[in-house]
Amino acid sequence: MKTEVKEMKTKVKKNKSRLNAVTAFDVILVIIMCLFMATIILPFVHVIAVSFSSDAYVQANEVSFWPVGFNIDTYKQILLNDDRFITAYGNTIFYSVVGTAYNMILTIFAAYPLSRPNLKGRGFLTFMITFTMFFGGGMIPTYLNLNSLHMLNTRWVMFVPGAISATNFIIMRNYFTYSVPSELIEAAHMEGASQLQILRKIVLPLSTPILGVLTIYYMAGHWNAYFSAIIYLSDENLMPL
Repeated sequence: MKTEVKEMKTKVKKNKSRLNAVTAFDVILVIIMCLFMATIILPFVHVIAVSFSSDAYVQANEVSFWPVGFNIDTYKQILLNDDRFITAYGNTIFYSVVGTAYNMILTIFAAYPLSRPNLKGRGFLTFMITFTMFFGGGMIPTYLNLNSLHMLNTRWVMFVPGAISATNFIIMRNYFTYSVPSELIEAAHMEGASQLQILRKIVLPLSTPILGVLTIYYMAGHWNAYFSAIIYLSDENLMPL
Protein backbone atom coordinates (compact mmCIF):
# COMPACT_ATOMS: atom_id res chain seq x y z
CA MET A 1 0.00 0.00 0.00
CA LYS A 2 2.81 2.38 0.96
CA THR A 3 4.58 1.55 -2.27
CA GLU A 4 1.49 2.44 -4.30
CA VAL A 5 1.12 5.74 -2.43
CA LYS A 6 4.76 6.59 -3.11
CA GLU A 7 4.31 5.78 -6.79
CA MET A 8 1.20 7.97 -6.94
CA LYS A 9 3.09 10.87 -5.30
CA THR A 10 5.97 10.40 -7.73
CA LYS A 11 3.57 10.49 -10.68
CA VAL A 12 1.89 13.62 -9.33
CA LYS A 13 5.26 15.36 -8.94
CA LYS A 14 6.27 14.39 -12.48
CA ASN A 15 2.97 15.67 -13.87
CA LYS A 16 3.37 18.96 -11.99
CA SER A 17 6.91 19.39 -13.29
CA ARG A 18 5.70 18.69 -16.84
CA LEU A 19 2.87 21.20 -16.46
CA ASN A 20 5.29 23.81 -15.13
CA ALA A 21 7.63 23.16 -18.06
CA VAL A 22 4.79 23.44 -20.57
CA THR A 23 3.54 26.64 -18.93
CA ALA A 24 7.01 28.21 -19.00
CA PHE A 25 7.43 27.22 -22.64
CA ASP A 26 4.05 28.75 -23.51
CA VAL A 27 4.96 32.01 -21.78
CA ILE A 28 8.29 32.22 -23.61
CA LEU A 29 6.60 31.37 -26.92
CA VAL A 30 3.95 34.06 -26.42
CA ILE A 31 6.61 36.66 -25.60
CA ILE A 32 8.63 35.76 -28.71
CA MET A 33 5.53 35.88 -30.91
CA CYS A 34 4.49 39.26 -29.45
CA LEU A 35 7.94 40.68 -30.20
CA PHE A 36 7.82 39.25 -33.70
CA MET A 37 4.33 40.69 -34.24
CA ALA A 38 5.52 44.08 -32.98
CA THR A 39 8.29 44.17 -35.60
CA ILE A 40 5.59 43.71 -38.26
CA ILE A 41 2.94 46.07 -36.89
CA LEU A 42 5.05 49.01 -35.67
CA PRO A 43 6.32 50.05 -39.14
CA PHE A 44 2.71 50.26 -40.33
CA VAL A 45 1.79 52.32 -37.26
CA HIS A 46 4.70 54.65 -38.01
CA VAL A 47 3.63 55.11 -41.64
CA ILE A 48 0.06 55.89 -40.54
CA ALA A 49 1.35 58.41 -37.98
CA VAL A 50 3.50 60.09 -40.62
CA SER A 51 0.55 60.31 -43.02
CA PHE A 52 -1.43 62.32 -40.42
CA SER A 53 1.49 64.58 -39.40
CA SER A 54 2.63 67.97 -40.70
CA ASP A 55 5.50 68.04 -43.17
CA ALA A 56 7.71 70.12 -40.89
CA TYR A 57 7.60 67.54 -38.11
CA VAL A 58 8.11 64.67 -40.53
CA GLN A 59 11.19 66.31 -42.08
CA ALA A 60 12.50 67.04 -38.59
CA ASN A 61 12.15 63.31 -37.82
CA GLU A 62 9.95 64.03 -34.79
CA VAL A 63 7.20 61.55 -35.66
CA SER A 64 7.34 58.09 -34.15
CA PHE A 65 4.09 56.21 -33.54
CA TRP A 66 1.70 59.11 -32.95
CA PRO A 67 0.84 61.99 -35.32
CA VAL A 68 2.52 65.32 -34.62
CA GLY A 69 0.87 68.47 -36.00
CA PHE A 70 -2.22 66.53 -37.04
CA ASN A 71 -3.54 67.27 -40.55
CA ILE A 72 -5.24 65.43 -43.38
CA ASP A 73 -3.99 67.52 -46.30
CA THR A 74 -2.34 64.50 -47.90
CA TYR A 75 -5.57 62.53 -47.86
CA LYS A 76 -7.49 65.48 -49.29
CA GLN A 77 -4.94 65.76 -52.10
CA ILE A 78 -5.15 62.06 -52.95
CA LEU A 79 -8.87 61.43 -52.51
CA LEU A 80 -10.36 64.73 -53.65
CA ASN A 81 -7.90 66.33 -56.04
CA ASP A 82 -6.36 63.33 -57.82
CA ASP A 83 -8.64 60.91 -59.65
CA ARG A 84 -5.74 58.61 -60.46
CA PHE A 85 -5.74 57.14 -56.96
CA ILE A 86 -9.37 56.03 -57.07
CA THR A 87 -8.96 54.70 -60.61
CA ALA A 88 -5.80 52.80 -59.74
CA TYR A 89 -7.39 51.37 -56.59
CA GLY A 90 -10.37 50.16 -58.61
CA ASN A 91 -8.04 48.58 -61.15
CA THR A 92 -6.11 46.79 -58.41
CA ILE A 93 -9.32 45.39 -56.94
CA PHE A 94 -10.48 44.28 -60.40
CA TYR A 95 -7.18 42.57 -61.21
CA SER A 96 -7.08 40.89 -57.81
CA VAL A 97 -10.66 39.60 -57.75
CA VAL A 98 -11.13 38.67 -61.40
CA GLY A 99 -7.56 37.46 -61.82
CA THR A 100 -7.71 35.25 -58.72
CA ALA A 101 -11.01 33.70 -59.80
CA TYR A 102 -9.59 33.09 -63.28
CA ASN A 103 -6.40 31.52 -61.88
CA MET A 104 -8.25 29.30 -59.43
CA ILE A 105 -10.71 27.98 -62.01
CA LEU A 106 -7.96 27.07 -64.48
CA THR A 107 -5.71 25.62 -61.79
CA ILE A 108 -8.52 23.40 -60.50
CA PHE A 109 -9.46 22.18 -63.97
CA ALA A 110 -5.81 21.43 -64.71
CA ALA A 111 -4.94 19.80 -61.38
CA TYR A 112 -7.96 17.52 -61.00
CA PRO A 113 -7.70 15.49 -64.24
CA LEU A 114 -3.91 15.26 -63.89
CA SER A 115 -4.38 13.86 -60.39
CA ARG A 116 -6.35 10.88 -61.71
CA PRO A 117 -4.15 7.80 -62.22
CA ASN A 118 -6.21 6.53 -65.16
CA LEU A 119 -5.59 9.61 -67.33
CA LYS A 120 -3.31 8.70 -70.22
CA GLY A 121 -0.36 10.99 -70.75
CA ARG A 122 -0.75 12.73 -67.40
CA GLY A 123 2.97 12.35 -66.66
CA PHE A 124 3.93 14.13 -69.89
CA LEU A 125 1.38 16.92 -69.37
CA THR A 126 2.53 17.42 -65.78
CA PHE A 127 6.13 17.60 -67.00
CA MET A 128 5.22 20.23 -69.60
CA ILE A 129 3.66 22.44 -66.91
CA THR A 130 6.50 21.84 -64.46
CA PHE A 131 9.04 22.64 -67.18
CA THR A 132 7.87 26.27 -67.19
CA MET A 133 9.11 26.64 -63.60
CA PHE A 134 12.71 26.31 -64.77
CA PHE A 135 12.72 27.63 -68.32
CA GLY A 136 10.83 30.58 -69.80
CA GLY A 137 10.74 32.45 -73.07
CA GLY A 138 12.15 35.64 -71.61
CA MET A 139 10.81 39.17 -71.39
CA ILE A 140 11.23 40.25 -75.02
CA PRO A 141 9.70 37.12 -76.64
CA THR A 142 6.84 37.31 -74.16
CA TYR A 143 6.26 40.96 -75.03
CA LEU A 144 6.29 40.23 -78.75
CA ASN A 145 3.93 37.31 -78.26
CA LEU A 146 1.43 39.40 -76.29
CA ASN A 147 1.71 42.15 -78.87
CA SER A 148 0.85 39.71 -81.67
CA LEU A 149 -2.16 38.59 -79.63
CA HIS A 150 -3.29 42.26 -79.30
CA MET A 151 -3.28 42.01 -75.50
CA LEU A 152 -0.96 44.91 -74.75
CA ASN A 153 -2.58 47.86 -73.00
CA THR A 154 -5.66 45.84 -72.01
CA ARG A 155 -6.89 44.65 -68.64
CA TRP A 156 -6.47 41.01 -69.62
CA VAL A 157 -2.70 41.27 -69.96
CA MET A 158 -2.47 41.56 -66.17
CA PHE A 159 -3.69 38.04 -65.43
CA VAL A 160 -4.29 35.99 -68.61
CA PRO A 161 -0.58 35.33 -69.46
CA GLY A 162 0.04 33.98 -65.96
CA ALA A 163 -3.16 31.96 -65.89
CA ILE A 164 -1.68 29.06 -63.94
CA SER A 165 1.20 29.11 -61.50
CA ALA A 166 3.17 25.88 -61.93
CA THR A 167 3.97 25.82 -58.22
CA ASN A 168 0.35 26.24 -57.20
CA PHE A 169 -0.67 23.65 -59.78
CA ILE A 170 1.70 21.07 -58.28
CA ILE A 171 0.48 21.82 -54.75
CA MET A 172 -3.17 21.40 -55.75
CA ARG A 173 -2.52 18.31 -57.86
CA ASN A 174 -0.69 16.59 -55.01
CA TYR A 175 -3.48 17.50 -52.60
CA PHE A 176 -6.10 16.00 -54.91
CA THR A 177 -3.94 12.90 -55.33
CA TYR A 178 -3.02 12.14 -51.73
CA SER A 179 -5.60 13.90 -49.54
CA VAL A 180 -8.87 13.06 -51.31
CA PRO A 181 -9.78 9.36 -50.80
CA SER A 182 -9.82 7.61 -54.15
CA GLU A 183 -12.48 5.24 -52.79
CA LEU A 184 -14.99 8.09 -52.65
CA ILE A 185 -14.29 9.04 -56.25
CA GLU A 186 -14.57 5.41 -57.42
CA ALA A 187 -17.83 4.94 -55.50
CA ALA A 188 -19.32 8.10 -56.99
CA HIS A 189 -18.20 7.02 -60.46
CA MET A 190 -19.87 3.61 -60.01
CA GLU A 191 -23.07 5.39 -58.98
CA GLY A 192 -23.09 7.19 -62.32
CA ALA A 193 -21.69 10.58 -61.29
CA SER A 194 -19.85 12.49 -63.99
CA GLN A 195 -16.34 13.80 -63.43
CA LEU A 196 -17.69 17.35 -63.11
CA GLN A 197 -20.16 16.23 -60.44
CA ILE A 198 -17.41 14.37 -58.59
CA LEU A 199 -15.22 17.46 -58.70
CA ARG A 200 -17.99 19.80 -57.55
CA LYS A 201 -19.64 17.64 -54.88
CA ILE A 202 -16.77 15.54 -53.50
CA VAL A 203 -13.31 16.83 -54.37
CA LEU A 204 -13.77 20.57 -53.85
CA PRO A 205 -15.67 20.30 -50.52
CA LEU A 206 -12.84 18.09 -49.20
CA SER A 207 -10.19 20.50 -50.48
CA THR A 208 -11.25 23.77 -48.85
CA PRO A 209 -7.93 24.19 -46.94
CA ILE A 210 -5.77 24.09 -50.05
CA LEU A 211 -8.28 26.17 -52.01
CA GLY A 212 -8.11 28.86 -49.34
CA VAL A 213 -4.30 28.85 -49.25
CA LEU A 214 -3.89 29.07 -53.02
CA THR A 215 -6.54 31.79 -53.25
CA ILE A 216 -4.46 33.85 -50.83
CA TYR A 217 -1.31 33.16 -52.87
CA TYR A 218 -2.93 34.27 -56.12
CA MET A 219 -4.67 37.25 -54.50
CA ALA A 220 -1.46 38.53 -52.91
CA GLY A 221 0.37 38.15 -56.21
CA HIS A 222 -2.19 40.22 -58.10
CA TRP A 223 -2.47 42.82 -55.34
CA ASN A 224 1.30 43.42 -55.27
CA ALA A 225 1.82 43.20 -59.04
CA TYR A 226 3.42 46.28 -60.60
CA PHE A 227 6.19 45.10 -62.94
CA SER A 228 3.78 43.66 -65.52
CA ALA A 229 1.85 46.93 -65.54
CA ILE A 230 5.04 48.90 -66.17
CA ILE A 231 5.93 46.71 -69.13
CA TYR A 232 2.58 45.98 -70.75
CA LEU A 233 0.42 49.02 -69.91
CA SER A 234 0.78 52.60 -71.10
CA ASP A 235 -2.74 53.86 -70.37
CA GLU A 236 -2.90 55.43 -66.89
CA ASN A 237 -6.56 54.49 -66.63
CA LEU A 238 -5.53 50.81 -66.62
CA MET A 239 -2.67 51.12 -64.13
CA PRO A 240 -3.01 49.36 -60.76
CA LEU A 241 -2.32 51.16 -57.52
